[in-house]
Amino acid sequence: MPIMSQKLFYRRLTEFSKTKRPDFALLLLSIVLCIHCPASGTTQEPLYRAVRSTFWSLNATIDASLEMVQSGVILSCYEYGCGMYRECYKTVGVCVRIGQLMGLQDEKPPSEELQYYSDEWIRVAERCNLWWALVIRDRSTLLHDTTLATPFASGRDAMPEHLPFEAFDVDPPFSRLGDGVVTRD
Repeated sequence: MPIMSQKLFYRRLTEFSKTKRPDFALLLLSIVLCIHCPASGTTQEPLYRAVRSTFWSLNATIDASLEMVQSGVILSCYEYGCGMYRECYKTVGVCVRIGQLMGLQDEKPPSEELQYYSDEWIRVAERCNLWWALVIRDRSTLLHDTTLATPFASGRDAMPEHLPFEAFDVDPPFSRLGDGVVTRD
């Protein structure tokens, strides 16, 4: 399930040299963290510590943004994958609350009035998928023994009535290119 549109991501990336937004810089670092091959051993990676401390610092100093929530979801996936379940629980909890502050839980699918694949249509679909990602990450984080007795960050009423959008809905041109590669023998 895509939590960010490639089209909108690349637009933000090209604008980054002018805007120098710290939340987008954190999103880039979170992506690097997920594709980074960690050194062997059980100590925490310096890159992880830098991303995590920046995430918490920015949460205390800047306004809520889509990029902050996206970077938090990516960070929580890294934490969960590395067995840091309590850290993942904390990260997801703050992301759910930021999402609630931004009204992500109330986001409805793009209306028929919006032109399909317009920037506004994609923005709405991206926000819908991001809330789904938060709900799923919140629920799946609590499956592990160390967090089993803790409450959900999002309540039962947080489950959206609509299903998340597929990658081909959010970024049709990019998805079609990938389909040709995947289906070849």
